[in-house]
Amino acid sequence: MSNILDGKKVGLIRYGPPGTAGGVIMHNLKKYLHEKISDKSTGLAAVEDVMVLRRGTDDTGAWESPPDHVATYTGKFLRSWQVRRKLPKFDLYHFHSHVLLAMARKIRPTIFTIDDIIPFKLSGTMTEKKLDKFKQTLSLWKNATRLAAVSEYTRRDLMEILRVPGEKVGLIPNGVDLGNFTPGDKKEARESLGLPQGVPIVLNIGGERPNKNVVRVLNAFTLVRREFPDALLVRVGFAEKKFDPVITELKLEDAVIRNGQFTGDPVAYYRAADLYICPDISGGFGMPSLEAMACGCPAVSSKNGAFPEVIGDAGEYFDPYHTEEIAAAIIKVLGDSDLRQKMIVRGLARAKNYGWESTAEAALREYALALEAAE
Repeated sequence: MSNILDGKKVGLIRYGPPGTAGGVIMHNLKKYLHEKISDKSTGLAAVEDVMVLRRGTDDTGAWESPPDHVATYTGKFLRSWQVRRKLPKFDLYHFHSHVLLAMARKIRPTIFTIDDIIPFKLSGTMTEKKLDKFKQTLSLWKNATRLAAVSEYTRRDLMEILRVPGEKVGLIPNGVDLGNFTPGDKKEARESLGLPQGVPIVLNIGGERPNKNVVRVLNAFTLVRREFPDALLVRVGFAEKKFDPVITELKLEDAVIRNGQFTGDPVAYYRAADLYICPDISGGFGMPSLEAMACGCPAVSSKNGAFPEVIGDAGEYFDPYHTEEIAAAIIKVLGDSDLRQKMIVRGLARAKNYGWESTAEAALREYALALEAAE
């Protein structure tokens, strides 16, 4: 099967700037595929990345890792025909965004990474207009040569909800940089972030969209504070102003720290925390939980979505719809140092299964299958 890759040039196409999840993932995938090419463990001739951006936001000069190519479009909305005309010629096009599925009408062979299709299953995650657009875009999967889910959970959803044939959808899991996300000194991490020493810190990273379950987490934290009066909930990610009154009403102003402007490396936050909480109603992978485990931070998680698949036996789980269960899981882990240590050891072992080396190997297998399907 590997012979079909010989001499081929692969394009990694992502939508949006480097700081987005897709940008980080494709940057790392490119890095590790280049290593495969250098050590001659694959027959690929080249791997190049392309960033799709609206014109006027394409000044890549200040970016730490600029892409090999930029394909721009004009206007408020993505125009696939404009982007398609600016793409370099590749033997295989790997897109990391369902938004770009329209490209598959005119380009072959293609493989599209799909993170999740949660809006199909959870109401309220999008406006009705955005949901209609989301469904319309996903319906174009038939034009793709192959799809790659980031988890078995998402793969099952694609087969069961969108009726994608099993032989057409594979698996390219997200990866974690095990050289960067490593355990470190908790005291130093807290000092660097201006966080207090000697108090329990519960960390959560991500936005505050409806599926992020913010209100239940805040209510659960009032119960946690009864057992641990000095405990802090540190939220890193875009902060919605609509939750300010909730924090005030629950009298959590001194218990919740929200860093809505943070866009840097979160390693120090993972090292500073006593546990990481993933309260999401559902999700297609759960990168922050994986990063937390790699940094030696125990993961307490929703039992829904792909989270148990990624975290495995390293986690403590709860029903995200029950506030008391969320609080009980946090209290259990904070109050048991032996349990935390076991979770740390298991989490470090679990994270090793998701190094970028493994992700690159999975990508190469999927590339070969996509090229075979296109013959």
